[in-house]
Amino acid sequence: SISTLQYGTIQRPTKP
Repeated sequence: SISTLQYGTIQRPTKP
């Protein structure tokens, strides 16, 4: 869920 803020994907926490 860390990438949620980076990618702006709150609904889809996707890791790089």
